[in-house]
Amino acid sequence: MSLNSGFQGLPISEIVPEAIPAMKDGLSKSSLLVSRRKVRFQPQTGTSASPGNIVQFVLADSSSLLDVNSATLGFTLTLTAGTNSAAAPCSMDDGLSWCRRLQVALNGNLVSDVDNVARYSNMEVYAAADKAWYQTAGSFAGFWKFNPDLALGAQSVNVGSYNPCYGDIEGDATTVGALHNSAGVRQVAGETRVTPLSLMDGFWRTKQYVPLNLLGEMVVSFTLASNAEGIFQVTNSTGTYALSDIFMECDLVQPHYLLQELMTKQANADGENGIVIPYESAIVSQGQTITSGSNSVIISRATNNLRRILYAQQLTAGVSVQTFPSVSCFGYNATTSWQVRCGSLYFPSQPATTLARCAGLLQGTYGEAVNDKPGIYNIITYGATTAANGQPTLSFGAANAYPKFAWSDNFIVGYNFDSYKNTGGTNVLDADGLSVLGQAGSQVVVQVSQTGSVTPIIALMATRYLSLMNGQLRIIGV
Repeated sequence: MSLNSGFQGLPISEIVPEAIPAMKDGLSKSSLLVSRRKVRFQPQTGTSASPGNIVQFVLADSSSLLDVNSATLGFTLTLTAGTNSAAAPCSMDDGLSWCRRLQVALNGNLVSDVDNVARYSNMEVYAAADKAWYQTAGSFAGFWKFNPDLALGAQSVNVGSYNPCYGDIEGDATTVGALHNSAGVRQVAGETRVTPLSLMDGFWRTKQYVPLNLLGEMVVSFTLASNAEGIFQVTNSTGTYALSDIFMECDLVQPHYLLQELMTKQANADGENGIVIPYESAIVSQGQTITSGSNSVIISRATNNLRRILYAQQLTAGVSVQTFPSVSCFGYNATTSWQVRCGSLYFPSQPATTLARCAGLLQGTYGEAVNDKPGIYNIITYGATTAANGQPTLSFGAANAYPKFAWSDNFIVGYNFDSYKNTGGTNVLDADGLSVLGQAGSQVVVQVSQTGSVTPIIALMATRYLSLMNGQLRIIGV
């Protein structure tokens, strides 16, 4: 009879705790990176811009690596409200409402092209941001709607607790009197902001440094949104906005000259494996209007690495008007069924048929049922539906029963197609997700049942690759 343990054969590693200084192997250091410096780039199109303008930067360096995670855009944002009153404060919509489109090109190759940037950014932030970040550092990027600490003064009755006076840059003599003198003349010249580019596109969240010294110049272009998209005025549409003092800042890391020579050989010499940098790419599409009942919303992406999908719906009557927060208000609209179909595959296998089940899918989109960054929504705002006149209906309440939740709708549904997930965010696979190349013409179909006339907004996130091999740069993936 054997007395051996059932764990026989499993190796056991003895670990010296790091808290014991005398037994520690040594100190960690990297001699491959020599220095880091923050560089400010001026746009080639000028430091001021108006709605509809394109702001373009050219980033180039002959010897450095670009830390894309560090990239930020700083500017001063000024509103001219026109007609403004206590009942109609003028504000930018929540988040990055000034940005309509972001394009990134490397050495003439289009790396990323994201339309509807403001809507996409808000969907991701509401779904997966940390609330503490949103209410602190996020306020410098323009997030205010779900930050009650930013209330500047008395609140208008018809606006409720979550209202534009939180982000009222222009202000008015009644609602935010501190910003004006007794004659109602504005006393402030705008609001300074700093926006991390990682809020706009997954390319700026990639784990690896981008070797500008090998890839050539990078061109980054921002297309500014219209006044109707960017501004939220409760009862009129006379406000305009403008940006000034626009600069982009990012960190450049200097590698050791031996590492630089090795990377140059790896990228240019025949027979070498080259340099491959995976990054997340988003395609954001605004669909055709759908009405009450069962609907199918189709979006195509011919990729082998579809990682996630995000879906939201907006009141069609408010999509392009200044009197509705068109980039941040995603209504529930009594949704009774939600499912994704790709060819013969269904995700999830049974449709999500309740508000809570949809919320559960969204949690799983960025990890598991319990996440350390669970988003900005809650059981009330997730089930809110605000009409064009500002009257909210909650999933369990009557119309206008809770006016403080006007325009607080953030119903977003998502799904993660990765085969491997973990909540820690470590050891994430670069090549994972769903292959849709051979699935019914690379079409992804969202099947949804809801009420009312809404316009869907869908984001498909997939992995693409920067490949620098034999002296040639290629973008692999769609």
